Amino acid sequence: MKISQAKVGTRVTRMTSATCKALKESIAHWERILLGKDVNVGRQSCALCQRFSDHCQTPRSREECPVYEKTGDLFCEASPYRDFMGPWVRTGYLGHTEETIVLAWEELEFLRSLLPKKAKR
Repeated sequence: MKISQAKVGTRVTRMTSATCKALKESIAHWERILLGKDVNVGRQSCALCQRFSDHCQTPRSREECPVYEKTGDLFCEASPYRDFMGPWVRTGYLGHTEETIVLAWEELEFLRSLLPKKAKR
């Protein structure tokens, strides 16, 4: 299993290749949201949520979600995702407003910041 190091919060964590892949899939998902090609934003459409389905950990290895490691809060509570959800719900989960575009961009940049340096290329 390939492992990269990423600085998360105030500690250095090791990110497995499977976690890095899920993070990249989540980033691609938010890019599609910004382009208007995807409107699904729940746990079912998040590769990180699928991987870390047991209270932000993998069920067997207890590896933690990089979002949880960065924020210290479960279920993306302290990430830009929470700020995005209120305005997104008000659009009926379908529309882009100036506010939802800005907030989706913040979530995308937040997720990108979690990538190990080598994976950002």
